[in-house]
Amino acid sequence: MLYLSWLPSHDTLFDPALHAKNDEFCIRGSLYEQEEGDIITSGFEVEIPNPGLGLIGIGRSERYAVLSEKLASDNMPVELARGRVISVPSELGQQTLTLRFQCVPPDEDQVLKAAANALRTGEVDDYDPDGPIPDRQAAESYDALFHSRDADDDPTSALAGRLEFWRWDRKTLQIERVSMINGATTHVVNQDGFEGTLAVALRNPPRSKTRLRVVASWTQEAKGVQSLPAVNRPVDTYSWQDLVQSLPQPGTPVGEQTGWHVAESAITYLTPHSILDTFDVDKEKYALNDDKVATCQVLMQAATVGVQIRLGYDFQQQREDHLTISMPVAQQEILGDDKAETVDVIHLAPLNIDPSTRLWVYEDPDTLEPMQYEIGDEVIFNGHKWRCISAHTATPYFSYSAFVQVARKAAITPTAARYFDTDRGVRSVRYAIRMLQRRVISRARCLEISFQCPWYLAREMTCRDAARVENRKIGEVTAKISSVKLVADGAKRYAEITILACLGDGTPPPVATGSNEETGDVVYQMTYPAPSTPTVAGQLRTKVHFVDVINEYAEQKSAALYQGDPVAIIEAMPTRIELDVDPIREEDLLTRNLAVTCKPIWLPRNALIGS
Repeated sequence: MLYLSWLPSHDTLFDPALHAKNDEFCIRGSLYEQEEGDIITSGFEVEIPNPGLGLIGIGRSERYAVLSEKLASDNMPVELARGRVISVPSELGQQTLTLRFQCVPPDEDQVLKAAANALRTGEVDDYDPDGPIPDRQAAESYDALFHSRDADDDPTSALAGRLEFWRWDRKTLQIERVSMINGATTHVVNQDGFEGTLAVALRNPPRSKTRLRVVASWTQEAKGVQSLPAVNRPVDTYSWQDLVQSLPQPGTPVGEQTGWHVAESAITYLTPHSILDTFDVDKEKYALNDDKVATCQVLMQAATVGVQIRLGYDFQQQREDHLTISMPVAQQEILGDDKAETVDVIHLAPLNIDPSTRLWVYEDPDTLEPMQYEIGDEVIFNGHKWRCISAHTATPYFSYSAFVQVARKAAITPTAARYFDTDRGVRSVRYAIRMLQRRVISRARCLEISFQCPWYLAREMTCRDAARVENRKIGEVTAKISSVKLVADGAKRYAEITILACLGDGTPPPVATGSNEETGDVVYQMTYPAPSTPTVAGQLRTKVHFVDVINEYAEQKSAALYQGDPVAIIEAMPTRIELDVDPIREEDLLTRNLAVTCKPIWLPRNALIGS
């Protein structure tokens, strides 16, 4: 007999003496647990005599109830499930009505979100791609670059790199993670229990080889000022005033579209020469042909000018890394199309931002209430990362006094010319491999076997377990349970079970050898070309330029000696500083193709097909 008893709270312990009774008499009932996407949900429904309008009294529709039973073989009543009413019939004039319950706690969204966020590993400084697998497991199982900044709104995204499902326990209402292919307990169902109800179907198995393309796009940047001045020297000249006035100002381009500009310029000192130079000049110009003047001379004073010029640079190069992952599967030969298949093309989030930190917002987008920020919360505001140092309720304006600015962690340095073959990029590669493995494994659970069995055999079955069945048509099959439904219709009781079997070919799991790498239980090898570097961004800060001084003091003096008008000669030879720079080369888009080839993905041989 089924018992339905109301509970004062969802976590009230089951007490057979108190709860093995019918607060509402159960005419018939059913209990289910099943995979729904990446979450295993459970619930139950009962048909009861119509109690009238009292059923929809205040608070009644939100109460929890526990479903239990006591079979003849039970020493005491057994709890089957507990849950919250999720559906009250709108038609209350019938003789009976059906109540539906969902096995979740009152705050199931927050519980699931918190559990998922605990698996989301952000940018870490100590990730070592060559470290022990357990040490890098968390980082390789989640990469925020593959998800939106609001990914925590989707708890299933936290499992995209894991071979697991979320599962709500129908008795404790707690959330847990369970394996996709391995059962915690194996239940044995005898042949006599399901022979007449057996149904076998082949779903959509994976192709012999599955591919995934991941695209990383970024702008390689190098903006700054050189560490040492390009010009830092004394210049001797007669035209020192002109040299000082013609010194280029900050921001002046060096050449045309070279990528270089003057960042700093200064005259560090100016020292006139102590000895004046004497030049003979024509009397006609300087003495106006005065017959009393026998000869005419001009005294000129040179100076030593300290000139310092520091250059700045501005380099931007659009780049893309295209990663193609090929993943064969160690599966028995199945009739059908055996071609390779590309399941998806994933474009990563921008590499130069922190993808795992949420933007600061004033209101909670779900409740429209002001956000509550706690000490330690981190947000992105105005392009910078901030950490909360004082718990507060958000106002329409960002509170600078409640936050302190911290360093923003990005996946790549601005000058990087490569991504997937860097340490951080290897983490993305391995996460992509795990994502593809999950998709392949999901489809590899392709042999669907459904059957009915006695209620008592299935009462303790859950979707975290496996079941072993044997039949002359399918042989012996042990596979993970994907659906359990217990039905009690008066004296008739039975269970409907569905298991999903993998058709592995029996080969052992792959082992890494030589230059192979591994993540989880996937062994792979990556090949890649060197990046094209028309400009080495990291060398711009220290690049040396050729400097030439034109018309220095010695050249001016040599040209002016024994000339009729040395002043005009020197005026026509102003001292200039010439910088010869190599233009910073920029291409439209530099694309690099990388490839990952996996060893065949191991599958359990849950069933044997063919002869």
